[in-house]
Order: sequence, then structure tokens, then C-alpha cells
Amino acid sequence: MPDLVLDTDVSSLMWRDAMPWQLDRQLVGLKAAVTFVTLGEAVTGACSARWTAPKRDGLQAFYEHTFGSLNWKQETPEAYGYLRGTAASAGYTLGQNDCWIAACCVSHGLPLLTRNRKHFEPLEPLGLVLL
Repeated sequence: MPDLVLDTDVSSLMWRDAMPWQLDRQLVGLKAAVTFVTLGEAVTGACSARWTAPKRDGLQAFYEHTFGSLNWKQETPEAYGYLRGTAASAGYTLGQNDCWIAACCVSHGLPLLTRNRKHFEPLEPLGLVLL
């Protein structure tokens, strides 16, 4: 079982070997996972940038070998609906992908490491733990 989930922005910094030391230090001794959403966002970025098949394969291999994969489970769609609906009723608009990542974290009871805190802060009172 992983210790935390990395948002797409953090995992892409690792892919580019551009992790700031402050983030890197937070990961020492911890097992990180990414969600299926992050994998989808990474592939979308690679295809949008017209990466060659070998480079896309390298990206996929990096994600497979560097992180655990946190897939959805039965409670994830319910967590998604709760987070998105409750936030919307409070006047917050959340990106669908961010909300799915948060729902994976909440349904698995794992914290999220992100550099886009403002995207997720409205979800903290609803059970999302941010690092």
C-alpha cells in the first residue's frame, strides 16, 4: 500500500528530473502512487506534443516502474460525487480530473502531494489531506 499520492504536476517534475529539493525531501522513505487520472493526463500531454511511440513507451515505463498505481475502487465514484457536489454547492468550481484524483485519495485514505494546492484546498474540509 502506498503512503501518499502524487498529483500530475509532481509526477511530471519527476519525469523531467526537475523536482525541487523541498518536494523531493517530502518523499524520502515513502512509497508514492499515482492515479489512473495522472496516467491519462501524462499520455494526453505526450500525444498532444506528438511524441514518438518510443518516447511515449518510455513515459509509460517510467510511470510503471517508479510509482504504484492507485486505481479506483467501489467507494471512489461516491467520493467523487460527494466532493464535487459539496464543493459546487459551496460555490467552488473544481476541474473534473482534479476531483477524480482527490476522490481516489479520499476513498483510499491517502494524502495528496501537489504543487497546485489552490485547486484542492476547497476539498480539505471534506476529507482530502494535502501535503
